[in-house]
Amino acid sequence: MVNLNIPERTARNLLEYINDFLDNTSNTKHLHEAMEDKMRVKRAIGRAEGIPRSMMNDFRLNDMVK
Repeated sequence: MVNLNIPERTARNLLEYINDFLDNTSNTKHLHEAMEDKMRVKRAIGRAEGIPRSMMNDFRLNDMVK
């Protein structure tokens, strides 16, 4: 595991890029890998904000930049 010290805005932009990729891909292998990567990023943001993993979900409204 690698810990990165990046701004929250950068992490949220990364989520937006992943969402765009998910919307435009038809390859199920890439789709599955992108969803896993997206959840890893969301969990990292949650850990930084002190949100328990059990409260993390995959609704896109929660991906929106604050």
